[in-house]
Amino acid sequence: MKQAFVAFLVLFMLTSCQVDPPSTELPFTTHPSVLRGGWSGTLSDSLDDAAGEIRLRNLSAECFRSFDDEGQEECYNYTFEGDISILGSEFVPISGEGWAGVGQVYVLRTPLGPPSISASFEFEGATWRLEADYRPYNPEPTDESPSFEGRIENENDVYDFTLEPTP
Repeated sequence: MKQAFVAFLVLFMLTSCQVDPPSTELPFTTHPSVLRGGWSGTLSDSLDDAAGEIRLRNLSAECFRSFDDEGQEECYNYTFEGDISILGSEFVPISGEGWAGVGQVYVLRTPLGPPSISASFEFEGATWRLEADYRPYNPEPTDESPSFEGRIENENDVYDFTLEPTP
């Protein structure tokens, strides 16, 4: 009985002990996942049918600066703004945030998630939300073409999308 109680106590302490999720610093000026300039891609509906195009332009990004214990600047997330067009519409303003990648730590360490973005914009009287993860996920830049995969939705409509930098 005593061993079961000790085992329960240890398990309880481990599962109730949460620490801040680990993060990775974003090489803000060089990493291709930072939204700058122009990006474009395709929208598809829930049946994976092509629904139209998504285009982002005039994107500018600003890093949230923080400092480590030695006073060195670090960058873990950023804000961005620019213009978006969906389904052939006129461009409207968009703003959002980007993250370098955050993991969750509970009992076991889980790997860091990929860089990601979250944004919102007003279009045809509705608030649209956009969320996406960077692909291919690799903390270091690679020769592979950078892209984002995600979902864009409002109260009535949901689309999946892919985005790639516009040349």
